[in-house]
Amino acid sequence: PLRFPSVSIQAPACYRCPFNRAKPGRKDARQGRRCSWECIRVLEETLDRHGNRLAALLIEPKVQAAAGMWMHPEGYLRELDRLCRERGIFWIADEVFTGFGRLGSWFACEREGVFPDLLCLAKGLTGGMTPLAATLAREEIYAGFTGEKSRAFLHGHSYTANPIGCAAALASLAVFEEEEVFPRIARHAEGLSALSQRFWRHPHVGDVRQEGLVLAVELVERQADRASFPKEREVGFRVCERARAHGLLTRPVGDVLVLVPPLCVSADDLAGMVGALDRALWEELP
Repeated sequence: PLRFPSVSIQAPACYRCPFNRAKPGRKDARQGRRCSWECIRVLEETLDRHGNRLAALLIEPKVQAAAGMWMHPEGYLRELDRLCRERGIFWIADEVFTGFGRLGSWFACEREGVFPDLLCLAKGLTGGMTPLAATLAREEIYAGFTGEKSRAFLHGHSYTANPIGCAAALASLAVFEEEEVFPRIARHAEGLSALSQRFWRHPHVGDVRQEGLVLAVELVERQADRASFPKEREVGFRVCERARAHGLLTRPVGDVLVLVPPLCVSADDLAGMVGALDRALWEELP
């Protein structure tokens, strides 16, 4: 049988830096460290080693959500784009989570002035109201399937171009045109940053990181060496369960507490969310 093995690359995660460049504890996880971009060197070496058999490189840009809300350092995506372009390797951006304003711009890639060969979109395309996804491709990839019928890219599924999903997407995109969505996101991102500083007071908070309207609070058993809690304790889950009593519905990624408010959030809403999560944290881990 045909097999298409994948090659994994160590994701850039400053707090959990495998090269031990980030200082543990407090809010200077990215500051005061001597970083020589080892993560870029690892990427470059991997591309050089496997480049002749790579179909493409796939990445969640700026925020690697499912892995634990790992947020990439400024410039990593630009370097990734440069390395791929120099070697003729396509790269794919999975912006299902980060697209449509979540980080303060249409797409996360915009924040570093790059654009992938393939861009995967969903969720925010309809404001989360109904399922719809889209894939954008560079012209040279699209052109590879034009011409004779035998060159056509035969794709689709039962719910392609669902009219309800498309209507919801058009309505969602109209909001971006009619309202000052991005300035509002920028204001609320600043507000969320200020509100989130209270989490540093807790002795089991190892890191507080944020990109746009994405906040992650990583819980650790010991700050000094970033030691994680035993998985069976399910600390993050228990904190989020307790937060329900204070009116907040959220879920963790392991022991990383996550706040991803809707783009229509108000300043009062943000204060209430942060307050509920902080209160639940102190109740569960006094």
